[in-house]
Amino acid sequence: LVSYLSESNVVEFDKNFNQVWNYPIRSPWAALRLKNGDTLITDEHDSLTREVNPKGETVWEFNTDELPPEYHFTSAPQSCTRLANGNTVFCSRGNATGQGPQLVEITPDKKVVWVLQDWQTLGGATAVQMLDDPGTPEIPGESQH
Repeated sequence: LVSYLSESNVVEFDKNFNQVWNYPIRSPWAALRLKNGDTLITDEHDSLTREVNPKGETVWEFNTDELPPEYHFTSAPQSCTRLANGNTVFCSRGNATGQGPQLVEITPDKKVVWVLQDWQTLGGATAVQMLDDPGTPEIPGESQH
């Protein structure tokens, strides 16, 4: 699964590098395949994350403009991760002034669970792996994504 930022496309290849699936989207920074077969794509230019099914249909979408004003990112999220409980954690690199949150977790119905904004001890967050996510298995390949 490859995010082609400059080509505005997410492409899945088989082991012989034959294209088996693609999804056009304006500026895909990151894409990950979920355990349910859907693909979670972060579009940096449009500040949105979209979950699409194998048919390319949108099943869930979140635009960062939907965050309460006090939690707005100063730069669009570049990636996110889906937790075992169905929540999504978004990661932002922020800007040079150290404003805005680095991480925000939201529920499937788009309610904010928690926010990390600590520019004293942490810089921008372009990706995160939640090591204590309940339900994350010890066996590789059996994670949520």
